[in-house]
Amino acid sequence: MAGAVVLAALLAAWIASCSSIPELTFIEQEGGTEAGPCLPTGREICDDGIDNDCDGRVDCADSACESGFACVDPAPADWSLVAFADDSRPSCPEGFGAGADIRTARGIGDAACACNCGGGCTADVELAFGDAACAGSGSPRDLDVGSGCQRFFGNGFEVSANVSRRLAPPAGSSCAANPSSAPTPVENGRVCAAPARVGGGCAGAQVCAPRSRGGYEICVARQGASGCPAGFPEGHRAGTNANDARACSGCTCTRSACTADVKLYDSVGCNGAPSLEASAASCTPGTNPAFRARAYTMTVAGGCVVATPPTASGSLDLTDERTICCK
Repeated sequence: MAGAVVLAALLAAWIASCSSIPELTFIEQEGGTEAGPCLPTGREICDDGIDNDCDGRVDCADSACESGFACVDPAPADWSLVAFADDSRPSCPEGFGAGADIRTARGIGDAACACNCGGGCTADVELAFGDAACAGSGSPRDLDVGSGCQRFFGNGFEVSANVSRRLAPPAGSSCAANPSSAPTPVENGRVCAAPARVGGGCAGAQVCAPRSRGGYEICVARQGASGCPAGFPEGHRAGTNANDARACSGCTCTRSACTADVKLYDSVGCNGAPSLEASAASCTPGTNPAFRARAYTMTVAGGCVVATPPTASGSLDLTDERTICCK
């Protein structure tokens, strides 16, 4: 009986000691998972979706991948991510598959004819001050044709009330003697197959892919003639060989009158409503109160324009045709 009492006491002491053992917990380390800490396996591999060096950054998010990889939009369904050179045949960038020499033409249609008639009006505009009929030329100011807000030198100049203004119209540009009218030429290019895999570490749906180098850009491609998918608007037709029977005819140019509209401001940033608006096409009597002209904007139109657009004929036939679309 005494032995039973002793045994019961020992059992109670053992249970009490077990209850004092702390609960075991796992602490997640940087780069680890719920299953345990990250175990480094070497340098970061930039296309496997794994934090190989356990620094908490995967693939393109890791600084070790900056020089050779970049985040790009993924290829849509039924398209492949490729490296593409449209007018040269350098060696394929590292990380992409084998290269194939192709004949390529910019544009999706059979013929894309251009009609270049030269530039617009480029001469300077003179803002002059004269009588009510805009017949005088007091204190003229030369205005350069440009874009955006143009600031006058120093603090500008004072414009008096009830003084007429006029603009000497800009000189017209000359039309091109031989307007261009030809299909986009067929070039010798090269396309490099998609990388074996792409990684992560990018924002949104983008993927981590090898960088394009040496005249290449990253594009998407698919077999056959096709329109381009969203996000890759610049289309190219390509094939291993090309039979180009395309031609363009027409394209004539004509001169149109040059016009210039000027707005004068009393603020250097062209802020607020203009203090004076004037046109090169007509006399503009001044009715505004006096102000200091510190800046101006000017819109010029006209020059040499297309009179007759070119007409395309013939077709471009490609062997093993594919469509390549770029940004």
